[in-house]
Amino acid sequence: MHVLNMSRAQLFASFCEPMPAKEHTALLKLLESHTEGEPLQYLTGEEQFFGRTFDVNSAVLIPRPETEELVDEVIKQVQSFFEGQKPLRIVDVGTGSGIIAVSLACAFPDAEVWAIDISEEALAVAERNAKRHQANVHFLQGDLLSPFIAKELKAHVVVSNPPYIAEEEWIGLDMTVRDHEPKRALCAGVDGLDMYRTLCTQLPVVLTPTGMVAFEVGFTQGKAVRDMLSQSFPNAHVRVNRDINGLDRIVLATH
Repeated sequence: MHVLNMSRAQLFASFCEPMPAKEHTALLKLLESHTEGEPLQYLTGEEQFFGRTFDVNSAVLIPRPETEELVDEVIKQVQSFFEGQKPLRIVDVGTGSGIIAVSLACAFPDAEVWAIDISEEALAVAERNAKRHQANVHFLQGDLLSPFIAKELKAHVVVSNPPYIAEEEWIGLDMTVRDHEPKRALCAGVDGLDMYRTLCTQLPVVLTPTGMVAFEVGFTQGKAVRDMLSQSFPNAHVRVNRDINGLDRIVLATH
């Protein structure tokens, strides 16, 4: 479908036709790269997320189904917790390809959505995706919430799927991940919790008096991240949600 620029139906309808030589050569080249471990999404330059097609390349993490669960939960919680309050300001920290920010901007067109990433290359991908889906997103380059704090901005909702792989876990990752996806978007110190620690020190400066925080976490990190948020916001309601596989995946705080 990718090489021939065909839809699924067009491909099925043309199975009996020979593939043109140029496209056949291109297909074999892509297949060779894939057998060497390069992810299919980087070869085609696209991935599906939350019902939309997003541009991806080696500068950004490939979207995962678990993050769809994070977005779905945030949408539900925003709708119930803020009860139609407008305008809302939402910030996505470590936006990567922009999947969270764009999805939330499309879900809440009246909200002011910000997306932050330390990588200039990642922000370029995220900006393309915002334009692709006509999502109104403001972009900032910098380390976690630092550029947001520098602007003296406050947010009602802070969402993040930060790097959370421990250094020792990096070695055991599948080669398609370890050798091709950006390590900076995956690893966060000895125990994988470095980004959460920093975010939890920044959040009290950023979050509005009535606010919400939603993190994606590694399946062993739920309790640790919950405790960090509880320490930052002693009066908040903090809980850990499990994903479709029954593993800890989302830590949500409302106060």
